[in-house]
This record gives sequence, C-alpha cells and structure tokens, in this order.
Amino acid sequence: MTVCSILDSQLLYLFLLLIFLLLIAALSMSLYHTLPAPNEAFITSWSGGKDACFAFWQAQQQGGRPVAVYTMLDESGERSGSHGLHKDIIRAQADRIGVPVLFRTTLRGTYEARMKEVVAQAREQLQATSVVFGDIDLEAHKIWLDRVAIASGIQPRFPLWHYPRRPLVNDILAAGFKYMIVSVRHEEMATRFLGQIMTPNLAEEIAAEGICPSGEDGEFHSLVLDGPCFSSPLQVSTGEIYRDDHGHAIVEVAVTG
Repeated sequence: MTVCSILDSQLLYLFLLLIFLLLIAALSMSLYHTLPAPNEAFITSWSGGKDACFAFWQAQQQGGRPVAVYTMLDESGERSGSHGLHKDIIRAQADRIGVPVLFRTTLRGTYEARMKEVVAQAREQLQATSVVFGDIDLEAHKIWLDRVAIASGIQPRFPLWHYPRRPLVNDILAAGFKYMIVSVRHEEMATRFLGQIMTPNLAEEIAAEGICPSGEDGEFHSLVLDGPCFSSPLQVSTGEIYRDDHGHAIVEVAVTG
C-alpha cells in the first residue's frame, strides 16, 4: 500500500466520521428542537405554574399557534396534582390566554394512558401537531415525555430546555409575569413562603435557604396571576394551608375576579 493510498483511506475515514457526526447532530436537533414552527398548531401541558406559562408564551412569541392547554387532575377530578389548583383557577387562566382547556382525571397507574388520550383528542379535534412542555433540565422526565408524545402521534416541544435555572427566574419576572407560590414540599421548604408573590428579593431569600429559586426539583410550585399573554390579571384570595398525601403543603386559592 502506497503512502497516497494510506492518506486517501485516512481522508475517507475522516470524511465518513464527519458525515456521521453531522447526522447525529441533525438527529439531536430534531429530538431536542425546542420551538414550534411558525403557524404550527400546538397544545401546552398546563399546570398553572410559571414554567408551563412561560413555555406557552415563548412558543407563541416564535410564531406558534396555540389551540388549547391540557391539565391532568388528581383522583378527585377537581384539582391539579402537586400544585393543588382547583380547575376553576385553570379555567380562569385559560380564558385569559385565549384558549380552551382540556381536563383529564387520573387514577393511580392511569396517568400515561390519560395523557395519550387528551393529546390524541387535541390532534384529532383541534389539528394540533405539537405539544409544548415547560421542562428545563430533568433528562429522565423529558425522555418519558418524548416517548409518550411521539406514541400519541404528536411532536414534543421544549422551549425552556437547558435554560439556566436562575436566569430563567430573572427572565420570567423581567418579561412581566407575576406568580405566587402555592405549594411547597414541606420537609424542604417552610410554609411561610406559601402565598408569597415571587420577586427578585424573594428569589434571593429562597436561594439563601439552599433552595433553587426555580423550584425545578419540585421544592415548590406556583400559580401565574398575570403576564404578557394574559388579557387581564387573575385576582385570587388565599385561605387555609393543608397537606396532601405526597409531602406537599398547599395553600387554598380561590378566584375573586
């Protein structure tokens, strides 16, 4: 084998390696593509909290066309899971962002099946082609959502994926969103934070407690009261604090206007 042929083989190997890496990158981009295309009809997984709402707004700002939000309710059929929000509050939010809300009640072991059902409904009745999630960086959860969405015949979108946690809080507030802490994991976070409106100072106070101000690991959950995608602010009152069976302390919230 001549020197030229060896060089040719090495160049061919490098060329094929480059093609392989480009294909992997393209596949990665397709799987991790974060935003709907312009005029793409999308639904949003809606908890009522800041991440879902900010993801909805980001997708809308980039030209996506929202057709609905969906919320999974607990066994009672009246409240969202760990957020503990009554469905009347979710309806009031949906009214203010101008889309219908689809509810599904989940019993133990039925969450995935019910999620597939509601996504299929949005695809068939509202012609939705993608579903927006507010996840940031929990890889295992994203993998599960990817699988469920694709199995339901719809494209998953993650506008906030790999958004740095602390800058995310700052950017949500800077964009004009107003949100309240409505649920905390009581073994990790004091109940005195319940009912408080998030501000830069409160974020600093939470961080000083050793808790991530984004709450991405489930330390707390929020309720969005206003923002650039709301037609008007959501007026609420707070009441008693109760504890659920999953380690959360939750403040009662009711719509007042």
